[in-house]
Amino acid sequence: MKKSSNEEPTVEIGTKPKAEINYPTDKMVCPLGSRNGNDKELDCQKPHWHEARRIDKTAKLGNQKNGVRIENKASENRVGGENDGTDPKDKAKGNIIAYNGIGFANQLKGQGVVIVSKEATGNSIRMNSIFKNYGRGIDLRDDSFTVNDAGGDADVGPNGLQDYPVVRRVDGFTGARNIRWMLDSETTTEYWIDFYSNDEGDKSGFGAGKKYLRSSKITTDKDGRWYSANIAFGAGEQRISATATNVVTLSTSEFSMIDTDGDGLADSWELTGIDYDENGVVDLTLSNAKIDVRDIYVEVDSLLTPAIQFAAGDFTAVETAFSNSGVVTLHVEPDENKLAAGAWGADPWPGFDALKTEHFGTTAEQGKKAARSAKHSALGRVVEPLMRKEALSCMN
Repeated sequence: MKKSSNEEPTVEIGTKPKAEINYPTDKMVCPLGSRNGNDKELDCQKPHWHEARRIDKTAKLGNQKNGVRIENKASENRVGGENDGTDPKDKAKGNIIAYNGIGFANQLKGQGVVIVSKEATGNSIRMNSIFKNYGRGIDLRDDSFTVNDAGGDADVGPNGLQDYPVVRRVDGFTGARNIRWMLDSETTTEYWIDFYSNDEGDKSGFGAGKKYLRSSKITTDKDGRWYSANIAFGAGEQRISATATNVVTLSTSEFSMIDTDGDGLADSWELTGIDYDENGVVDLTLSNAKIDVRDIYVEVDSLLTPAIQFAAGDFTAVETAFSNSGVVTLHVEPDENKLAAGAWGADPWPGFDALKTEHFGTTAEQGKKAARSAKHSALGRVVEPLMRKEALSCMN
């Protein structure tokens, strides 16, 4: 395992009580800081069922880089609790993982737990208190946030790039509320869905998980999907996030979005914008977005031939109608209006998709990879949950 620079001890590794410091000689996961600046991060080349524990519950003793780093094919390690969390002994195995990444200045880097190697699987990260890290709470692949893949969770990477749960509907944006969730992952497979509350949103939009609340054991259907009924959260349980852990492989996902209004846009994206490459610079601002109103953003281009150009104000009536509904606020962004259609065949959609891919984003954004990626995340994510919800409503 690659060593990181630590200034203060943040965790104790071992099975002895918290008051004792136990540095075992076995190879296992989790970094150990030291007050004299020496690295104490141990390798993990084989599974060990040990827990990482925070030495001090109050002092901000964060690592320069990550709190816990798993690499070099390290698999089947546990960071935190297990089972359904109802046994106090299981829940007590959770760790406090906080204030890491102090060496990255204002960048959104320095994760609570990061799994680097694509061969590292079966690493369980559950029932911990993960918060106020400079980067995300859990990171699979040591990159920017990893969005779920479409249809069956077939991608490959650390912990199998396990997909996280997604909010699909929220009833009540303040105080007590009901939230419906979905998971799109492997077919007919059991998962632990762990729920957490937070004092504030993570700047990345995903996680963290300061207070572990409870767990649900669920099974996906033949299409790999699970749709929950309403799950109630009390007035004191705010900014809810969730993870999914495969019951058999024990691979845990990244944290879900914190999405108070269920519009597919993370609270922090709506409040402060999207920093896609996590370098401390906002790549996309979502103008006039609110965390207690469902927002949907649409970029509109038009063709030179046939002449279907738009003018300023053409969409005002449509936006007003959405606003008056009290359900969704529509934000239309008129963009290029003289695109050449090209030679489209009997099926126009491949040509349309190619044209839109080329011209996606404003002309100013098209030369900026991070800005285009941020916009793709926002526009792509906001439509899918709303459309899925409406489709389900039609079927019910």
